[in-house]
Amino acid sequence: MSKLILISLATVLAACAMGQGAMKATGPTTQIVHPTMTNKTKHAVMGRRVVNPAIAIEHKFTALMLKGDSNGLANLYSTNAIVYSPDKTEIHGRTAVQQDFQGLFKMGKVTSFKFHDVHHRMAGNLCLSAGRVAMTVQPKDGSKPMTQDFRYTDVTERIGGKWQITFDHVSTPMQMTPPDPMNYSAPMKPKSKPTHRER
Repeated sequence: MSKLILISLATVLAACAMGQGAMKATGPTTQIVHPTMTNKTKHAVMGRRVVNPAIAIEHKFTALMLKGDSNGLANLYSTNAIVYSPDKTEIHGRTAVQQDFQGLFKMGKVTSFKFHDVHHRMAGNLCLSAGRVAMTVQPKDGSKPMTQDFRYTDVTERIGGKWQITFDHVSTPMQMTPPDPMNYSAPMKPKSKPTHRER
């Protein structure tokens, strides 16, 4: 009897293993990057190694920024991409994205570009990314290097089998004057009870 149970159990486990191997490695639907994985372009899904598209793009993005390649950077975006940059209301389309990067490289050379505090979520053909970027630019006029820490939120989509950035929102913390013009930090006052006449 015990032999039959063991055989049955072995059969079930083998079937599960075969079923797992046949499943498509489409990626998890929750966070796929942890602090110890920020420099890895691959992660394990169902026993397989699959590429994290967002991290792969970040690696390419960094290399192209340091190279000053505006065309290569633009090709990481979809043809109808929308970009919100710190100094422009909206940049629409791959051509405009290329021109924006070209303007940056005409002004100076990017000597340092690092993603940090990065978070990713993946669901099917969509990958959402948020984090920060530390960038240093050496102006061509010989003035002092400029360093800035940006925040960003990206949407990367698989279009025609290729992962491309479709939305890119880059910002810097806004300095408000006065610091709290709407008085948001003030404690909320308890709502007064209606009087007899108000009822």
